[in-house]
Amino acid sequence: YLNREEFGSLIHIKELYLDGNQISAITDDTFKSSRFKVLSLASNRILRIDRKAFENTTIQHLDLSGNKFDTIDKDIVGLKARPNFTRVDLSRNPKLQMKSLLIFLAENTQLKWLALSGNAYEELPPKMFENQRRLEFLNLSANNFKELYAHNLNGLGFLKVLDLSFNKFKGMTSEILSQFGKLYALEDIRLNGNPWSCDLCYIPQLLSWVRRSQLFRKGCSGHAGT
Repeated sequence: YLNREEFGSLIHIKELYLDGNQISAITDDTFKSSRFKVLSLASNRILRIDRKAFENTTIQHLDLSGNKFDTIDKDIVGLKARPNFTRVDLSRNPKLQMKSLLIFLAENTQLKWLALSGNAYEELPPKMFENQRRLEFLNLSANNFKELYAHNLNGLGFLKVLDLSFNKFKGMTSEILSQFGKLYALEDIRLNGNPWSCDLCYIPQLLSWVRRSQLFRKGCSGHAGT
């Protein structure tokens, strides 16, 4: 556990890493008035984050990966008190409910970097990222996605990196491939580790798109993870 206002007097600390402990809860005022920009609480046992845990802080980069909470909404996180995250890692939280994640995204529209890897998600709600217009990096790897739809990527006009590796894609539809082409800032799309099927029902459209796409013109050596 951590005491209230544990770090409030450490005004010169810019980054704080508390990874790999056995912290189970972040209570109100734990980080009140702290001045650091980066906070990592990865690989703990966090089940609860109280509403005012991050009140009046300057945290921009938050890592909550590898924990055990199932909700992260206004009732327990206090998003109204800390709406300025730009980089958030929520990976490896397989109990994290999609409805709570949607609330989190609605309250945090300044994100530039978001990781949701390894959360056992099977599908994305329509227009999930429509308010994430500043997002540049999106990691959806190691989930259970079999399909994507064009509306799943609406609003991501500034996206530079999209990681779809290690899901369950057998192929890609012409609809989603066309949507990739509309992501004009996209520089890197990662598709490795999927069980691609050579069956003619699945692969021709993807293969044709790969051959045409500027993202693949330099081959695998030019784009790591593709």
